[in-house]
Amino acid sequence: MTTKFTKDFFAALIFLVLGVLMFTESYKIKQLSFGIEIGSDFVPKLIAIGIMGMSLILLIQNARKKGLAKQAQATEKQQEDKGMKVSFYGTIGLLTIYVTLLEKIGFVPMTMLYLFIQMNLLKSSSKKNQFLIAGLSIICTLLVYYLFKNILYLMLPEGILG
Repeated sequence: MTTKFTKDFFAALIFLVLGVLMFTESYKIKQLSFGIEIGSDFVPKLIAIGIMGMSLILLIQNARKKGLAKQAQATEKQQEDKGMKVSFYGTIGLLTIYVTLLEKIGFVPMTMLYLFIQMNLLKSSSKKNQFLIAGLSIICTLLVYYLFKNILYLMLPEGILG
């Protein structure tokens, strides 16, 4: 968007200057009268006015597009900031609940639930694939449980599954 804006802006300025130069130079055209009121400078002036008009329209359109783009960026930034706050405070709350219930419920169910909710919290709303997130939560939890239990020989909280 920015490069297109820049290209259009400079093209409009160049053609505006060209139109002004063409208009002022058309006064230097020698007037030849063929019995009609329109002189030989009429068409060059008409073309110069057309070029200047089109250039001004392009400049106005680009100014509006840039204004709309800035508004869209500001709105997007506000939504992003709000999303980051929700993610941050949501993560803090989720971790607090996880640590509180880990001993009572157990590592496997709590970690699966925690990972599922955490991934949904951090992932953008337009790209949520619940089956993928659930699968990752289950696989990661079971891999970590297997690693701690059978390879490192460390006990994890078993909770109600005891």
